[in-house]
Amino acid sequence: MNISTKFIGTSAFVVGLIAVVLGGITIWRNQMETSAYKKLEQASRTIELAWQVQAIVGHEVHALKDYVFLKRNTQIYKSIKQMCWRILRSWKN
Repeated sequence: MNISTKFIGTSAFVVGLIAVVLGGITIWRNQMETSAYKKLEQASRTIELAWQVQAIVGHEVHALKDYVFLKRNTQIYKSIKQMCWRILRSWKN
């Protein structure tokens, strides 16, 4: 075999190998980016739900305090309790 033929063949093989490696890295990076974005969305939703729960619990405690200690405005307590159940049911979806 001629030296130039070996050089051209080896060069083509190396270029092809580099293209395959770079293509694989690009695919892997895109897949990791998509996975990270999905985890970010899930974490954001979890944080949002935690803030909602915190607000609901605060309203619930306040209404329950009024109901237990002051024996007043039981309708607010009942409406907050219904709102909590609606929100909890919507989270299951």
